[in-house]
Amino acid sequence: MPRLEDEAVREDHFACIYIPGLLQTRVYAEAVHRASEVHCPEQEVQHMVESRMKSRKLLDREEPPHMWCTIDEAALRRRVGCRDVMQQQLRHLLEASQRHHVTVQVPPLSKGAHAAAVDSFAVLWGPTPELDVVNVDLIRAGLFMEKQQELERYKLAFEHLSAQALDLESSAAIINRISKVPQ
Repeated sequence: MPRLEDEAVREDHFACIYIPGLLQTRVYAEAVHRASEVHCPEQEVQHMVESRMKSRKLLDREEPPHMWCTIDEAALRRRVGCRDVMQQQLRHLLEASQRHHVTVQVPPLSKGAHAAAVDSFAVLWGPTPELDVVNVDLIRAGLFMEKQQELERYKLAFEHLSAQALDLESSAAIINRISKVPQ
């Protein structure tokens, strides 16, 4: 059975806590899961990380979906793991943003509140509009919404977030600057 991400032709991600899963390095993903799954056995953490690493392969397909990530500056500054983990993650993010099918924007903290100040989410655009779905991040799961009113609400929020974010060059510059700051 295909997963929703396998069918998506475009993914719009807003991340306010962590770097989106498809752009996470292995060590960053491990640190995220260890922090958020406090009572989880190491074997289960490794299983979740392995699943995330397999999901990343869809960005290497011959015809990958276009991935547009709007990542709140707070997520870039939030230390996950040690300093080396964060620097490696931010460098990986910069490298990923150079790919033709990956767009990364950063709404800076200086802009204040924005259209989705509460939750991280992804809009998965299917090959046809009736296959579009929104995935809202929750602890240990995602909430999938496919009603037209819900989809329009999140699509509009993402448009506003992208409009409030820095342009691509300025976004790359802030990621690069943060990666060089001792954490």
